[in-house]
Amino acid sequence: MTTHPSTRSLAALVAAAALTGLTACGQSSNAQKAASASKAAAVSPTPSPTDTRSEADKAWDDTMLHNETNLEDMHRQAAAAASSDPNSTETADLPDLVGMNLGSAIDLADALGFMWVIDEDATGQGRAQVGGKKWMVCSQDPAPGVTRLEALVVLQAVRHEEACP
Repeated sequence: MTTHPSTRSLAALVAAAALTGLTACGQSSNAQKAASASKAAAVSPTPSPTDTRSEADKAWDDTMLHNETNLEDMHRQAAAAASSDPNSTETADLPDLVGMNLGSAIDLADALGFMWVIDEDATGQGRAQVGGKKWMVCSQDPAPGVTRLEALVVLQAVRHEEACP
């Protein structure tokens, strides 16, 4: 999934503007402020103690969680493409992508002709791998070897500073 830097900047700008607008919206009673702070604390995710990402990166990852419906659609489309011609002999040697930068791994699979390459958060947290440059491939399915070009290639990844599960 490729996202332009300007999209991230725009999202951060909108979030900052909304926050500024909310804090400048007139005066509220201490009880209202306390209730708002309590409500915000109840819905805000608690970062892990080893989370070294910037607040903007955390907010971006939280905003861009994978939409399970779209992921299921991608799986269905790949399965339909693979089964549309069961006698297809178009194959390529899928290399071992484990340990590679996610963006580079996706680019390589694309360059080899694999039509259905998706990435997932290997930790199971459902985080989006925006851009792929800060992520490392932990596992792949199918395994390295001769593979049909219509096959769904799933790359499980974690952020570079994290260990693979």
